[in-house]
Amino acid sequence: MLINNNKLMKASLWGSREFEEGSIPDNRTIKRWIEVGKLKGKIVDGSIWHEFRTNKKTLYF
Repeated sequence: MLINNNKLMKASLWGSREFEEGSIPDNRTIKRWIEVGKLKGKIVDGSIWHEFRTNKKTLYF
């Protein structure tokens, strides 16, 4: 059985990794993108997590 390979990363870390300094979106903006479906992610206990895909395959039996 193949399980979803997607991992979660803190939205603030994702923003600083993907955007130039000075253009990093606010966490509220990233949260809104997740809520409306523009960005894959999850909101867990108020924390915002971006979902990203890895190339590794994980098998569970």
